[in-house]
Amino acid sequence: MWRQDNANALPAGTYENTTVNESTPLYSRVLLTFSREVSNLSFTIQDIDKSTLTSSASTGGSDFTDEVDFYPLNGSGQPTDMSYGKVLGSIGNPNTCTYLGPHTVQNKTQVSLRGTGVNGTTSTGGRNGNVTIMFTEPVKSIWLTYRDLNTDPTTSQRLQTIAIENISWCTQADLTTAITRPQATIMPNVMSKFDVSFSNVGDLATDNTAATVQLPTGLRDVTVVDRSSGAVIGSYNATTGLVTYNAASNAALAVYGGSFSSVINYRAPNAIVTIPATATVATSTSEGLNPSPNTASASTDVAGTLPVALASFDAKAAGSDARLTWTTADEKNNDYFGVERSLDGVSFTAIGRVAGHGTTSTFSSYAYADAGVAAKATGPVYYRLRQVDLDGTATYSPVRTVAFEQGAVALKLYPNPATPGDDNLTLDLVTLPQGEYQASILNVVGGTVATYTVRGGEAQPLTLPATLAAGTYLVRLQGQGVSLMQRLARQ
Repeated sequence: MWRQDNANALPAGTYENTTVNESTPLYSRVLLTFSREVSNLSFTIQDIDKSTLTSSASTGGSDFTDEVDFYPLNGSGQPTDMSYGKVLGSIGNPNTCTYLGPHTVQNKTQVSLRGTGVNGTTSTGGRNGNVTIMFTEPVKSIWLTYRDLNTDPTTSQRLQTIAIENISWCTQADLTTAITRPQATIMPNVMSKFDVSFSNVGDLATDNTAATVQLPTGLRDVTVVDRSSGAVIGSYNATTGLVTYNAASNAALAVYGGSFSSVINYRAPNAIVTIPATATVATSTSEGLNPSPNTASASTDVAGTLPVALASFDAKAAGSDARLTWTTADEKNNDYFGVERSLDGVSFTAIGRVAGHGTTSTFSSYAYADAGVAAKATGPVYYRLRQVDLDGTATYSPVRTVAFEQGAVALKLYPNPATPGDDNLTLDLVTLPQGEYQASILNVVGGTVATYTVRGGEAQPLTLPATLAAGTYLVRLQGQGVSLMQRLARQ
């Protein structure tokens, strides 16, 4: 609404214009702000008319050429795209109102509706001249600037109204995603993961949601599971690198307020690479998708390999032991190799050290035996080398695995028969799980002759009582859910 009143002080929010031209008009602004971005924001503006500047109209008449400017902003506070095709609408009677495409008004790019007939001609208002203007890009807030381009400074009071007949908009399907990685850097060949979540935080349910994560191609041991239950909810295509989620997960996301969280496990390549991951969520809802944000990215770096020229590194089972061997073709300031072991492929523990050869350009061979490790293993055992320079700088080798045959647990006792005068036997419990056990020597009627506390996973001495007479006995082992018997002959 415009009011010209030369006799009284200006109302709040209006500005004096003493020059009758288009560059210094009277204007007033209105800011409309939504709680979140909306789509297809539309205004129907009543006909903006134009009358002669010198007409003797009473209060409420029109002695102005009027204009309304639109300055829409998105959720980030940036101007929305108002280029051709992004602002739609219908102009009624083109003789009474016109649309001005993107142009600069007070240093801002805006679009405008203006009453026609500037410079003295007139246009009569009417509903046939109403205008509908729609912004197809998401809008969070919009400035409406009402401008009086021409005034009659000799008239004491005039009133002009630009009326908005209708405002409409569409609420949005606001699908978001987030992705994190627990470690910025990992070693080659180890297991790692990305945590990925998807949420529908918009104001309505969606139609067909599609949540995906783009990974590099050719990753190994990839699983896609629910973060809470551990159930498999997706799959990885090693050829395309794309992770997709099952129908139940996407359906849960389509519901307003719906969400799901996943864990993508993978094995790092045996190379110096960066592993990027980009999560994307989209929908085909007709109400419009809020694009900010519907993607998220994270990446993990695989650390470098040994600075020494590692020609080979092997790990093999040798009975209940693991035997590690490696060779180098060249070394520089090599202090030592630390040997590290993992029973789960993730957490490694130092178990030994082998001295390096300092600086040499000839081939060097190394070996290390992890004795009795089969008793500790419930699956593959993982090994890596930690090469340490003389200045303390450390880097890692690729990971190697050793698999042991899971034979039946048993106790071994030797020498058996025990010869006269030899009371020191060996009780071999290498194939048993670690922990304490109770070993008992029983006579033929079941009476206890001697008891011992022993440990599983290792071989240990067992001393017979000096008073043990010649004959046949039983050695009973109990503990850790195990009960075993072994016949013992004393000569």
